Amino acid sequence: MIRINLLPDHKLTTTDRGRKSLLVGLLAVVAIAALVYLLRYVPMKGDYDRFIEQNKTLKADIQKIKKELAGNKKNDKPSFDELKKIYADEEAREVKIAELDGIRINPNHVMKELSKILTRNSPPTYDPRDGGIRPSIDRKWDPKRVWITSIKEANGNFTIVGGSQTPTDSFQLANRMQLSIYFENVNMAENVPTVDGKTNTRYTRFKLVGKVVF
Repeated sequence: MIRINLLPDHKLTTTDRGRKSLLVGLLAVVAIAALVYLLRYVPMKGDYDRFIEQNKTLKADIQKIKKELAGNKKNDKPSFDELKKIYADEEAREVKIAELDGIRINPNHVMKELSKILTRNSPPTYDPRDGGIRPSIDRKWDPKRVWITSIKEANGNFTIVGGSQTPTDSFQLANRMQLSIYFENVNMAENVPTVDGKTNTRYTRFKLVGKVVF
């Protein structure tokens, strides 16, 4: 009787099946990875590239704006900082105008204003709408170069008599009073060189006339 051993063939068949299963599993993993790549990575890579491009464009726009804000000296264009200062100055000017429009002037204000004018480095209270400090006013002028001997006021008209070291000093006082919002129609009625009889000192005697704004 002939016997045939089939066990080796059975082992070989099992091994082949295991290899086939492993191969199928690997192919499935590769297929899934490829699918993930196509569905997730490729769109994300596209979004990333677009983001980088948009970022470059945005940076270029920012640099362009910075150059514009820096100003162009050749064309006398103001820089951003200069524009901010202009805006701040204009805002302060509007506030000052509003304050001036609300002022109700009385004699006490007038005397304080005159005292202010006769103080060094203290400009008169003026309305910015009138153009500001005029070239005729010397900012370095010392008010101690003038003195007042009498002040008279009647029905809004004033007369100020005093002395100064030179005729120019008298006009500096007159120019400051004319700029002030508290005085108007300020005129030099008299401004003549004089010699003091007691001390033999030379000085200028002046007389200012005008109107007080009440």
